[in-house]
Amino acid sequence: MSDYTPDEQEFIGAWVSAHSEEGWGGPVDVEGRPLERISEARRGIAKAKADALREAADALPKPVGLNCNKECHDADWASLRVRADRIEGGANEG
Repeated sequence: MSDYTPDEQEFIGAWVSAHSEEGWGGPVDVEGRPLERISEARRGIAKAKADALREAADALPKPVGLNCNKECHDADWASLRVRADRIEGGANEG
């Protein structure tokens, strides 16, 4: 197995190539790739990013003891959740 990790554009290109039908009749980009498949790949990447942020939010330590600042933990948790929602909703790419 290779240690190489493709960037987003390479991943999208490979995914689109693997999931496009021959003789596609729908709209295409300047390289001839189906726009619908590109959108699907981007949504998949956004979902993976959003899920990772939500997982990180859930993994934050829970406030314990009298000296712990619960508001700080809540703010961290909430900010990760808000960012995840924005990424998945397309408001923020990353």
